[in-house]
Amino acid sequence: MKWIGETMAVHVMQGLITADLTEHQARSAGSGQWAVSYLPGRTVGLDQAVAAIQLAEVTGEAMGYAELLELPLLEAVGGAMAASTWRRPKRGRRYWPRRREDESPSPAESAG
Repeated sequence: MKWIGETMAVHVMQGLITADLTEHQARSAGSGQWAVSYLPGRTVGLDQAVAAIQLAEVTGEAMGYAELLELPLLEAVGGAMAASTWRRPKRGRRYWPRRREDESPSPAESAG
């Protein structure tokens, strides 16, 4: 199994916010406002600037997962954000959605 996730570190220094896993950054715009490299023409507060850099980092991670799924990033994220149509599994049991009569067995049923 290939693991994507890495430990994320955001660095808030005087006038600059950077991170280990992204080239995006935020710079002080004065008066407690920050300009974020991927939000041109907009300023945000410190908490929002840190969140923007964290988002840039996890987006890089999400791109790795999307590549593993062989999906464009937006399709993978959109699918992950959509509500699941599967019922929640009962504790302690593996769960596979019910199969329609015209569908082939799941991998677990085939191996069974």
